[in-house]
Amino acid sequence: MKNVFRILLPLILLSLFLGGSVSASVEWQVGGSIKTGNPPVDMAVSSDGKWTFVLTKGGELQIYNAAGKLSDTIQVSSDFDKIASDGSGSRIYLASSNKNNVQEIRITHRSTMSETGSPFLGKKDAPVVLAVFSDFQ
Repeated sequence: MKNVFRILLPLILLSLFLGGSVSASVEWQVGGSIKTGNPPVDMAVSSDGKWTFVLTKGGELQIYNAAGKLSDTIQVSSDFDKIASDGSGSRIYLASSNKNNVQEIRITHRSTMSETGSPFLGKKDAPVVLAVFSDFQ
């Protein structure tokens, strides 16, 4: 053990005297902002960054898309003061420190697509629309 110490100590001291200094910096810029209407209490973001969930003091769970546009609002109890996401944005957990309660909310994100003006074959008022995207490269 003494031999290892005799070898390592001079190497450590030599590296301290010969080594140069290292400096680091952080680059940053301000991104967009969201106006929530009611004061925000807590927020969570999905792991892919597509959804931002804001819990407000008025008992609202506000859901914003990646562009910062309000997608939907869900009324919840004003007792909730913490929010967490499962990462995918499909499960939100609300916690109330006053009521000793945690509530899970399952969210399904749906998109609508309009076929207005698109070419079609068959009845115009058919109950099912089959859309084929074949021109992608």
